[in-house]
Amino acid sequence: GWGRHALAGAAIAGWAVALLMPLSDRVAHTLLGFVAGAVMMNTATSELPAGKEGRFFAFATGGVAYTAILLHTSH
Repeated sequence: GWGRHALAGAAIAGWAVALLMPLSDRVAHTLLGFVAGAVMMNTATSELPAGKEGRFFAFATGGVAYTAILLHTSH
């Protein structure tokens, strides 16, 4: 349902607010850290379940790629 549309709308609304109200570097970095941590925790719970069904290589590869993207875009 409607949950996906609400999340997509929230992302677009957040982008629009960021265009209209620039954030300080401190606030932007804090929000980036929060989102990055949430992405990593969400990925960890799906890629590294209890037992041996986890896909560590996929998790580690995604983590390294995400870190590289964040480092590249922050400089």
